[in-house]
Amino acid sequence: MRSLEYRFATRGSTSLTTTAQRLVQRIHGRDYRVEVTQVAFERWRAHVINAHGGPTALMPFYATTADLAVTRLTDWLSLAHRQAEKPAATAPTGTGTGTAVP
Repeated sequence: MRSLEYRFATRGSTSLTTTAQRLVQRIHGRDYRVEVTQVAFERWRAHVINAHGGPTALMPFYATTADLAVTRLTDWLSLAHRQAEKPAATAPTGTGTGTAVP
């Protein structure tokens, strides 16, 4: 198995941005703390962090730039909120036998 250093060296770069960038994104009236870090050459990870700075159970999102990783994460959160806001389908009434229930 090749090490990360070997893979970076073969691309001509061995330096990574090691400082995590933290920002707050407001989505549907709720603030999300997002951390984005560079994990490899042209590979960034964005994930939601809790109030103490630790990761949450929500999966991380990856992209070739920090901005794109954050965009993918916030787009997914927006979609999840829209899905949660849709009214639930109403269950059919009756017993399924074709007779009315008093």
